[in-house]
Amino acid sequence: MIHRLTRGLIPKKPHTVFEVDGRLTFEHCFTRMGFESIYTVMWHREPPHWVESEEDLGRHPGWAEAGTTGPLRRSHYLSDRQGAGGSPFLARRLLFTNPDIGVWLGRATESEPTLVANADGDELVFVHEGSGRVESALGVVPFAAKDYVYVPQSLPHRWLLDGPALLLTVEGRSPVRVPKQYRVPEGQLSMYAPYTHHDFVEPQWPDGGPESLDAPRRLIVQSGGMLSAFELSHDPFDVVGWDGQVWPFAFPILAFQPKTGAVHLPPTIHTTFAGDGYVVCSFVPRVVDFADGAIPCPYPHSS
Repeated sequence: MIHRLTRGLIPKKPHTVFEVDGRLTFEHCFTRMGFESIYTVMWHREPPHWVESEEDLGRHPGWAEAGTTGPLRRSHYLSDRQGAGGSPFLARRLLFTNPDIGVWLGRATESEPTLVANADGDELVFVHEGSGRVESALGVVPFAAKDYVYVPQSLPHRWLLDGPALLLTVEGRSPVRVPKQYRVPEGQLSMYAPYTHHDFVEPQWPDGGPESLDAPRRLIVQSGGMLSAFELSHDPFDVVGWDGQVWPFAFPILAFQPKTGAVHLPPTIHTTFAGDGYVVCSFVPRVVDFADGAIPCPYPHSS
């Protein structure tokens, strides 16, 4: 999503015979929008799609609580009173949802015991509190408080926490992207963008590759708010190398360079990421509206 990367061992050209340690590897194309957008190609030691068993786990516990009936009403969500407990994936609760996005909040107290993947959309997680790392077949992404963490749709991964964490998740039903106005036509981030390529924390390739991470074989997948569990036949992190532009990352929000004006600017001036039908804005420390008579507090608006 940010730029193209390579890690580990890769062939000169995809879709060709590629052997490592005298054995044929298995190519895995991880794509966006079918084959019409960015992609990453991974090379596994064993077939990545083989499973030993499947299990229906029912609806995500946080999703089930989101359904409401009755007339529309103004609401104030006392999110600071939400209970704590469980892993990041299962501890979260769905606060708002529409066809474009879902917004979740979770107070996690333990690391993910299994691999998880969200087939309902990309995940953009803001870390209010806590630190740790996200592991996947693409490497390790360390994170800390005040970071955004991006995990592509359907990527098996796990969150490993250093302690309790408060996580706000935006589930994009269309891909989370860098806003198009921040890129030049050739794809590079422009000089007018509020961040640079160097601000994004890329996945680190561990010594011995991702297979050294001892990933669990159990994978829980969310699709349509329902959970399914799979026991995988092979190590899902047995990737010898990869090449592409779809990969998880962290972005420290204080690296975001805000814009300011003599009078109040609309919230979209603070757009950090975007998808079809939604934007994610970040309000960071900045000089507020400074003209004589300017009102620095946002006015009521319906947008």
